Amino acid sequence: MDPLSNWTFTQGFIFGQASFLLILLLFVRYIVFSPSDQVDHDAWRKRRLERHASSAAAIKASTSSHTPPPPASLLSKTKYDMSVHAPESADWLNVLLGQVVQGYRNDLLSDGGEEGAKLRVERWLNPKGKQLSWLDPIEVTKISLGSSFPLLSNARIRPADGHGRLASRYQAT
Repeated sequence: MDPLSNWTFTQGFIFGQASFLLILLLFVRYIVFSPSDQVDHDAWRKRRLERHASSAAAIKASTSSHTPPPPASLLSKTKYDMSVHAPESADWLNVLLGQVVQGYRNDLLSDGGEEGAKLRVERWLNPKGKQLSWLDPIEVTKISLGSSFPLLSNARIRPADGHGRLASRYQAT
């Protein structure tokens, strides 16, 4: 006689549920929460920085002994004194950025207006042949490209770091 035939329905049901929970817990533990090398952004960033440092060192070793002039030399030749120079207008840069943003808006709206722009964004979000099995296609329901532009003001040149580099700083609105 088969030993399983002596089990009651309740015992078999509880055994089946316990087996299912064990399999589910193992799946969650080893599949869902397993560390992935592809998702480990810190390790990727560290490898990228190491490659960049090694290539920068190779370039530096291969270049001549010519050292670029310090930023203070550039500032003195252009008569720019960071300590007393007032913030400047960035109107020309605002116009340039406005033209770039308007160009992108015009390109998106050129094929069918907002509906065409919506379809282009959907195609960009759901590339053919590269769909992820765990992610459904993304559907864009509405798109608004806006009508205003970023405005920069109070342009200043400031030290970027302790190595003598310069950075331009702006206020964005």
